[in-house]
Amino acid sequence: GMDDPVPNGHSDLPLVRLANGAQYAGVIGVVQNRMVWEPAPGKDEYSLHSTDGPAKPGDYVSLVIYGVAQVKVDAKANLKSGDRLTASDLAGHARALQTRTLDGMQITEGAPVIGIALDAPTTDRATIPVFVTLR
Repeated sequence: GMDDPVPNGHSDLPLVRLANGAQYAGVIGVVQNRMVWEPAPGKDEYSLHSTDGPAKPGDYVSLVIYGVAQVKVDAKANLKSGDRLTASDLAGHARALQTRTLDGMQITEGAPVIGIALDAPTTDRATIPVFVTLR
């Protein structure tokens, strides 16, 4: 859905939630930062700027819609560099598109693509770099 613009703003803002392949597969971006609307450091005027911590419902966020972003991946997913990713059933995580062989042809599911994995997951990282190319 949509929400009102920031104070004195002109554009409505999209409402976002964690995507999951079962219910909310319409991915519009990957959250890069949590944002706050508060006075700019050392100034009296308000602005949006990034802040630490995970985004919570009602927070402003910045979204990557094209470019490299760190993306959480489903730990059960068998990912490798170059895989095209979609929303996992685990909310807020990605998985590789599923591929099957049917009558000698390789068929890939038609789920919405978030982007391309630039690296394989490792046990010491919660995210992998993904080139986000929403289409």
